[in-house]
Amino acid sequence: MATLASGILAGVMALLFELRDLVDLMSIGTLLSYSLVAFSVLVLRYQPDENLSKTKKTEKGTEMESVVETSPLDTAPEVGTSKILKSLCHPTSTIPTRMSGQIVYGCALLLVLLLTILSLILARWPSQVFSGDPGLTTVAVLLLLLITGVTVIIWRQPQSLTALHFK
Repeated sequence: MATLASGILAGVMALLFELRDLVDLMSIGTLLSYSLVAFSVLVLRYQPDENLSKTKKTEKGTEMESVVETSPLDTAPEVGTSKILKSLCHPTSTIPTRMSGQIVYGCALLLVLLLTILSLILARWPSQVFSGDPGLTTVAVLLLLLITGVTVIIWRQPQSLTALHFK
């Protein structure tokens, strides 16, 4: 069914568009697919390994982890944004956790959004940005700084140490 549906869609597009437009669409589709794969690999690299934790439980039996209970007064200074900012730049664990995976996923989505906005600005008004227009140049520089900051946050998160199947 998938082959039939994609074949019909390709035939309809061949009837509606000129060859030059189809070649441009193919180039955009290739770029989109490579970008999607790069995004997926980036997100998967920082996810916790669920298979490893399941095998540890079955091999060693069910183990109880010691949990140190603290009173709510002990954790008062690190509640709220302080704890979140600390986990962004200085993760507490050297192995990926669920929280670090979510941080990388959110940062990767933000990175895609920032890169898209920067690309639209550079494609729409390239002469104004590079000629020194204060408004657009400031926006472009701020976007570059945000992109750099988000990239550093992703880089600081712990990576999974398991071997990937596609290497």
